[in-house]
Amino acid sequence: MKKVFIKMFTFVSIVLLDSGLAFSQSNNFVTNVISSDSITYGQTAYLIMCDLNLVQESASESEAVYALEENFPKLVAKLSIQNVEQKLTAKQFSYICYSVYDVKTSLMFMICKTPRYAFRQMKAANYFAQNEAPSVNVSGRKALLIIADLSEKASKTQAQSMMMSR
Repeated sequence: MKKVFIKMFTFVSIVLLDSGLAFSQSNNFVTNVISSDSITYGQTAYLIMCDLNLVQESASESEAVYALEENFPKLVAKLSIQNVEQKLTAKQFSYICYSVYDVKTSLMFMICKTPRYAFRQMKAANYFAQNEAPSVNVSGRKALLIIADLSEKASKTQAQSMMMSR
């Protein structure tokens, strides 16, 4: 009886310690993103791919970029991004978000699918100020809020379409 208890206690301790380390990596990552002045391509890919459950929270930014480029190959062609650490402009960030999340966008973005119209849609949705330039860098805090909001809108759209299809 005592041996079973010790084995069970050891097993539970290892599982809790292991899961705690994975979550602490994720928490540290989010803390770094929030405190950064500008979000990078790798950070954006990581947040979006984790949100879509296409990579695990223990994945690296490079793995998240690879998953993003594998799942959305047309996305990368229109962006001039050289590496994972490149800071994203508002126009690039907008294009990535609207290309990945299934949310309502403007007619021009649906027709042209360019970063310019993605940024204009973000401004129309009040994610960016009307006088903000497309070349400005996006802060980590703002990026996280936008991704969370688009994720919520995409899940609502998906739920509504599932209800309609019944």
